[in-house]
Amino acid sequence: VNTNLYTANISSFNGGSITSFVLHSYALNDSESVELIDKNNINNLMVAFRSIDGEDISLASGWLSDNEFDINVYDNETSATFKKTVDGKQITKTLTFYPDKYIIDMVVDLSAIQPWVSQGVSSVRWSGGLPLTEPNKNDEQTYYQAMVFQGDETYSPKPKDPSQARLERMDYPTDWVAIRTKYFISTLVPDKQAPGSEVLAIEENGNRRYDVGLFFNVDRPFLYTLYIGPLEYGRIKKLGKNLDQTMNFGWAFIRPISKAVHWFLLF
Repeated sequence: VNTNLYTANISSFNGGSITSFVLHSYALNDSESVELIDKNNINNLMVAFRSIDGEDISLASGWLSDNEFDINVYDNETSATFKKTVDGKQITKTLTFYPDKYIIDMVVDLSAIQPWVSQGVSSVRWSGGLPLTEPNKNDEQTYYQAMVFQGDETYSPKPKDPSQARLERMDYPTDWVAIRTKYFISTLVPDKQAPGSEVLAIEENGNRRYDVGLFFNVDRPFLYTLYIGPLEYGRIKKLGKNLDQTMNFGWAFIRPISKAVHWFLLF
């Protein structure tokens, strides 16, 4: 997928996971373009659920795309749809790309297999966090975190040793989940509040890993947006739903000053 802002590779695995996402306007110290997908997070956008028999089901393989060639998205939005047949029933996942946005709109439709899904609830997950892009990795770790926004509050789990870390399930209406580094972010934003979310935070040998996910009801198509790209305040603010809280402007009494300075620097 070629756009004015990035070049991405989309795999049929997971019904459209992102295997490469190279930003055109951002470079590393060696001038190489920033790549936001690595071996840790390549298994992203996985859709999974528990069957009525209590079996964990991952919808990873067996998807077919309606387009196996390059998609150029320079002027108009363009969509790609992936389809999978489960016991004679068809499920779909559609990704829509835009020329000048870092967002990818997604629709997951599992309604055809609703009778087989325990409690009628499935999940979509972004696993493995984001790669660190700064030369000083220790410094960048201080900014690296996962976030869940529920009940007008932001929750950021503290990373734990792998032996103690557990996937936290939060069955409360969720506005978004996100993983951010110093300058970049990946966030899943449901069109309407998701019924719940999940987050995993691990730290091993000084390296952190985060997984975040959203639950959704499978009785109807699930609409959500993936934003993956730079922490540009203007773009984040436009997404609404208090996503600007992923950016740290300091304590409440100093935020107006911080935002004024930010505006002045951009000007």
